[in-house]
Amino acid sequence: MKKKNRKLKIIIFSIITIIIFIFSFYSPVVFQEGNPLSLFKAIIKLNTSPSDIIKLDQKGEVYLTKSRNSQDILENKLKNQGYYFVEQLGSGYLFKNNNSDALIITRKQYSRFYHIWTIFLK
Repeated sequence: MKKKNRKLKIIIFSIITIIIFIFSFYSPVVFQEGNPLSLFKAIIKLNTSPSDIIKLDQKGEVYLTKSRNSQDILENKLKNQGYYFVEQLGSGYLFKNNNSDALIITRKQYSRFYHIWTIFLK
């Protein structure tokens, strides 16, 4: 009986040590956008729903897409709202509509699998 308890304690200690190591190694990635809860909710929603773009629970117009074809996904969303792509300036994108209203959109990489898009009205 004592042998089983000792093995169980070793296994639990090992698991806790591994979790602490992983958390300390990846914490800069996890917390790069502040509180990661809204991002984790959006990632789960993005992977379980048919939607290709998810609005984050943050101030302003902030969206999450998967990295693959993310620019096309955003362009299609904005095309439905009457905006067309004008040009790319680094990680910034300029969109306009027929009334000459402009949107400036920035893209940030969140891990290698996701992009975070922030929309600014000009």
